[in-house]
This record gives sequence, C-alpha cells and structure tokens, in this order.
Amino acid sequence: MRIVVQESGGKPIRIAFPTGMLFNPVTAVLAASLINKTLAGKLSEEDIEEAEELAENAEDYPAEGIRTRDLIRFCHEINRMKRIHGSLPLVEVEDDGGDCVKIYL
Repeated sequence: MRIVVQESGGKPIRIAFPTGMLFNPVTAVLAASLINKTLAGKLSEEDIEEAEELAENAEDYPAEGIRTRDLIRFCHEINRMKRIHGSLPLVEVEDDGGDCVKIYL
C-alpha cells in the first residue's frame, strides 16, 4: 500500500507499507477487537434494537460489532486483489488549492 501526499508546488511525501503487513489475520483479530470494544461503549439501546431488526434474516450475524472471521476474509480478499490488479487506486482526493492525497493498494 502506498500513500502519496502532494502539496501544490512542493515535493510529494511518499509512504509505503507492505500490504501483507497491514492486511493479515493478526491485524484482523486486533481490529475486530478494537471495533467491538469501541462500539460496545458508544451504541445506544435504540441502535442495537435497529440492528437486531435488520439482522433478523441473517441469524449468524451479530446485532452489534463485527466478526473476526469477516475481517480475516476481507484481508484475504485485499491481498488477492493486490496480486491480481497490482497498484489499484483506492482513494484520490484533490482540493481547490492543488493539494492531493492518493492511496494505492
């Protein structure tokens, strides 16, 4: 994964992370844990009831939070997309002043 920050008239800042280091089962477990802990403290009873109503037909999905195996599956798909497509642009943002941020897989 590459992050490129370009200021108008300046040199670009380039940050590279190995995709396998960011998207692996260990980081998926940690991310799921953090997401669920954060949601547990911030969801109101109304939000939980609404999520339960939406999830009535999908019995194996939790009403709140995210399952670890779903994030692991997501990480495997990101790595598969990286192998198939190479440098795939995920985000490209440019403001009126000419500053630009690009994130590539």
